[in-house]
Amino acid sequence: MICAGVMSLAWEARLRTSAYSGVVRYALLNAVIIAGYTVVDGIGVRLSGASSGYLMWNLVLTAVILSIWTLLTRGGELFLMPRGVCALRLSVACDHASYGIVLWAMTQAPIAVVARLRETSMIFVLAMA
Repeated sequence: MICAGVMSLAWEARLRTSAYSGVVRYALLNAVIIAGYTVVDGIGVRLSGASSGYLMWNLVLTAVILSIWTLLTRGGELFLMPRGVCALRLSVACDHASYGIVLWAMTQAPIAVVARLRETSMIFVLAMA
């Protein structure tokens, strides 16, 4: 359903204007990636038995991989502290908390229902932005 929604928006925009066809491909690719990681997260959190453990391992492994990549590609920039880092940390903390809530919800309800609600919330984010 999410893919169909993205595709209908892309085709509607293409009919109104001469939209670039690459936009449709990127929108569909994005929808496939979202569907893929949603299913992987849903199955993974259910198999792990603990949403908090799954979240922590996910965050730790991501931090390790990104830190290594940053050290290899940007050298010492990993340790620089830019201005506004407190606001960034708050934003990251809120992002991790919301991701944890979604993971927990996937252990309590069908994955499709949680995914639908999660993606619908993006409409509200867009409206606020």
